[in-house]
Formats: sequence, C-alpha cells, structure tokens
Amino acid sequence: MSIKLTACSIVKNEEANIARSINSYKNIVDEIIIVDTGSTDNTVNIAKELGATVLHYEWDNDFSAARNVALDAATGDWILYLDADEWIADNNEADLKESIELAIKNKYDAISGRLINLDDDGSVIETLSILRLFAHKDKIRYRRKIHELIYDFEEDHALASLYIDGLYINHSGYAKSVAKEKVKRNKELLEKMYEEDSADAEALDYFYLARENMIEDPEKADFFLQKLLSNEEYMKKLNEVNISNNLHELKIRLTNILRNKYTFAEREAVIEDAMKEDPDNPAYYYYKYVLYSGIDDEKNKYMLEKALKLDEEYELKARDKNNEFYKYRFETIYELARLELKEGNKVKSLDYVVKLINLGQRDIGTMRLLLSILSAQSTNEIVAFLDSIFNTDELNELKFLVESIRISEHQDVFLYYFVKYYKLTGELDISFATSRLITGNYDEVFSKYLELYKETRQEKALIFAASALIAGNMSQEYSVVKMEFPIEYRKVLSSFFEGEKIDLIDTSKAIFLYIFGEISYILSEDRLNDFVNSFNNVNEVRKLVVDYYFEHYSYGKVISFCNKFIEEELPDDFAGRVIEVVGFSYFISGNFDMATLFFEQAISIGYLSDYVKIPYGKILEAKGLPESDEFKNYSELLYKTNYEKKTNMR
Repeated sequence: MSIKLTACSIVKNEEANIARSINSYKNIVDEIIIVDTGSTDNTVNIAKELGATVLHYEWDNDFSAARNVALDAATGDWILYLDADEWIADNNEADLKESIELAIKNKYDAISGRLINLDDDGSVIETLSILRLFAHKDKIRYRRKIHELIYDFEEDHALASLYIDGLYINHSGYAKSVAKEKVKRNKELLEKMYEEDSADAEALDYFYLARENMIEDPEKADFFLQKLLSNEEYMKKLNEVNISNNLHELKIRLTNILRNKYTFAEREAVIEDAMKEDPDNPAYYYYKYVLYSGIDDEKNKYMLEKALKLDEEYELKARDKNNEFYKYRFETIYELARLELKEGNKVKSLDYVVKLINLGQRDIGTMRLLLSILSAQSTNEIVAFLDSIFNTDELNELKFLVESIRISEHQDVFLYYFVKYYKLTGELDISFATSRLITGNYDEVFSKYLELYKETRQEKALIFAASALIAGNMSQEYSVVKMEFPIEYRKVLSSFFEGEKIDLIDTSKAIFLYIFGEISYILSEDRLNDFVNSFNNVNEVRKLVVDYYFEHYSYGKVISFCNKFIEEELPDDFAGRVIEVVGFSYFISGNFDMATLFFEQAISIGYLSDYVKIPYGKILEAKGLPESDEFKNYSELLYKTNYEKKTNMR
C-alpha cells in the first residue's frame, strides 16, 4: 500500500524550535506544510530551507481555523500534525507508515501515541496520550478556538484512534521557562470566549477554565469545576475525549489547595474515586501520601513504596491515560530515604539516595542526607564513594559537589573537591570564600568580600564579610568598618562585639542564620556558643541552632551543642524539643542506651513526636522487648493528635 504522508504545523516566532521539529520527521514524510501566523523572526526562512511549503494566515485567536488551513492545502493521504515545539523522539520505535496500514486494516482514521512533556533540563514532567496522526478526509477537521480537538464532523464526535506502542513525541512547551506565559495566554483566550459565549460553553471549556485558574485563582477554578461536574451531558462529552484521569488529577489537586473549603473526608473520597477507576496509577498513591502526611509515618511509607512500585510498569500500560507521577518521583524517593533513616535503616536510606542521584537529582537536601548516612566513614572512604556515583571529571558535577559539601561537617572532603575545582576554573566564588574561612584566613575573606559588597551590593559578599569578622573575633576591625554594614547587620554584629544585646526578631534571625551557617562547621563549640549567648532571648537562639543542625542531618552537632545547656532549666516546649532531637541523634549514632533514656523521658512528660515513637519502637524490637502500656498509650495518643490536627484543618 502506497501512503503519502503530509506533515503540518502552525507557527509564530518559532525560530528556536522549528528546525528541531522538521528535522525529526522530514525523512519520513512526503510533504511539509507550515502555516505561519505572523512571525517576525527567522522562522519562515528556516522552514523553507528545510523543504517546507509556507502559507500565511492572519491570526484571529482561533487555533483550529489556522490548523485547518494546512489541512486544506495538504495533498497527503494521512496527516502528521505537530506543533513547532514538538518533535519525533530519537528513540521512536514506531514506523509511521506501517502504523497507518495497521490503523486502516482495523478501520481507524487516527493513531495516538505518547507525548513526553520535557522540562528545560530534559527531565520528564509527565507523559500523556496524544493524537497527532490521522487520515486526510474532508469530514476530519479541527474544532475549538483553543485546546483544539480533531473531530469527525460526519459522525459528530471526537475522532477515535488506534493506540500504537512505541510512538513517542517530545514536547518542550510546558518547560518552566515557557509554561507560565503559555498558561496565561490560554487562560486569557478561554475567559474571553466564556465571557462572550457562556451560554454555548462546552464541557472542555469548563475543564480547561478550571485547570488554567487552579494556581492563581482556585476559587474561580472550583466554580468552573462544579459547573462541569453537575452537568450529566458535559460529563458524557468528556468521556468521548478520554481525559478522565486529567479530571481526577484536577479534582485532587484543587481540593488539596482549597483545604479550608473541603473536609479531610471529602479530599480522601476524591482520591479513592480516582483509585477505583485507575488502581495502578502511582500518582494517586502519592496524593494519598500527601493527604496522610503528618499522621502516620508507617502508612506514609506504604503509600510511597506502593507508588514507586507501580511506577516501574505504569508507563508501559498507561496507553490512553496520563502519567503525572514523573513530577513527584524525586520527592517520593527522597521521602522514602528520609523515612528509612528515621527508622535507623541507613543501608535502605542510602539505596534510595543513590537511586535519586543516578536518576539525575542534584540538590543540596539530597547531599545533606547522603553525607549524614556516610558520617562515620573516613575522608578517603567518602571521597571514594562520591567518585563512584558522580562523574567528577565533568565540571558541573564537580561544581555541584563543591557547593553542596561546603557547609557540612566534612570539611576535608570539601577541600579535596574544591582544590580540584579551583585548578580547573580559578573562580573566586562562594566555595573560595569557604575554603579561606576553613583555613583560618579571616582577614583575607573580610577585606576581599567587604570590598566586593561595596562594589556590587551582593548580600552573599556581605554575609562572608560578617562571618569572617565573627570567626576571627575581629572586634577592632569591626569598630572601623561598622557603618559599612546595613543597620540590621550592625545590630547582630554589635550584639556580639560590643555587648549591645538584642532580641533576635524576624529580620535579625535570618541574618543570624546566614552567618551561623557559614561558621557552624568551622569554629569550636565554645566559640559558637559565645556567638549564640550574645543575644537576649538565648533559648530562642538555641532553638534556631538546634533546628538548623537537625534539619541538616548533623546529629553529632545536635548532641554536642545541646550538651552545653541540657542541664539548665528550659522552657517546657524547648525542653521537649531538646529531648526529642538529642534522643533521635543518639539513636542514629547507634547509642541505643542513651537514646532510650531521652525517649523514655519524652514519653513520661507526654512530648508527642514521631521522632520518639518510631525509633523507640525500633529499639524495643531490636532488643526483643514488649511495648509497655505507657508506650502503647503514647503511640495511640500521638496518632489521635496528628489525625485530629490534619482532619480538622479547614
């Protein structure tokens, strides 16, 4: 069977994308028709150079009208219709003309495959079923001015398609760099249409009006969603275009945003409905984790494990369903790593962290967790391990390691990678400042970065200058340059150098933490304690430090810092927090006896925390001891309290 295939696109100012799109299919089609709607860049010339016939259409805010111009001009038997920011994937397995023959044999006029939405870095945002290949017949045309639909006008319904495994189309149109403007454009067109013709609004109009308003105006989004859900005819129409799990996702996300409007039970019911229709969808288990987070870590862990397990095969059988779990995959794995560490399972936690890194996740939170797991290892062992999972010959990888390790207990590891990085780049960036602080060159950092601040007004330079003053105890130098610092910085610095003690408030708390972060792993505990004690509300400052170390997984630092004041009489809420974090820090370090002392103290005073319940339960399990009635009551009360907090949020 000889099949002539025409590729079509409508474009406007797509010089950055059009060549990639055309090059992906030009060797497998017989004709290329491009409809330009008013480009002022080089789009038209690029298209012509690549063999396209270019038609011009005066834009009238009607995407379907522009698309149909190309269909009217096409001479092929079948149409491949891609947007300029879409392209046939390099790993595409489908032979388009063989697929067309199969569709014709099975009496289909259209073929659908998978659209891969990609972010700016090439990572997958989501995948969905898409119809981009159809028969060229008079009865088949696009309809709807926006979010257009390929339609069978003779049969009066959306065109049915044959799904082909292996037909992959990449799409960059919802990458972070362009998504906001595209959503804004779509929203404006939809709302204009609705204002002009609300009596003729369709099911898809209400769906898209709800979706496009969800973030900026969730109440308006909910108004349109309820209009859709309350109309039986609309719901039947939606079934024709097969976007059921798009609608489920919309309902789940919107009811989560509007937590003050929907009860916990209502939000739970929305997820349960979605699960009944598509029980293998990993995203629904992630959404259930979000719903239950903060109530029960064991249930949360099950939801996340289930999501990750389903994710292994869901894309293979998703076919006509969206797969939005991609955008939650990193968070799912990270949370599982964190929960495993909470239970003391360092090996399992490490497995998840390595999985994250192998998937391309590069963020400081992941590295902090990794360094915490490796904290007992020697410098050489840590370097060898990092070299095994990162390509340190790649400059971006090396830069990430330097930046993510610089504020950590592992200063020798940082210096190892810094020297390697500095030899390659010679850059005087923040890692250079940290290296000089570590080696005690406080004068150099102070003078260099104060001058840099004067020239550029970069706050990071100001933070380094202030940190060098504190680290070097440079009171005389401070008295000379005092007025160079903004007033909020002067308050913090003068409290330390001149004894003008202040209460840390919101602004000065942030400045304190900026400085503390830079010197926290450089100075001795006594020197750090001098800085902490230079403020009036010392217990509030101590709490900032305790939370800082705990959130950075620096459990050894938690213990050594809290031991400075743990015998003092502390306010009840702070005392409970100290007992909790010190007990957990001993647990992670493997000192179960000390951990038990603190956990039992927390239980006796009724300080409720998963960081007490879970590890203490693990200690009892490891020792083969039964749970006491007191611990059982504590666990039940913790669950009840967490549940009531979560379910009463309105």
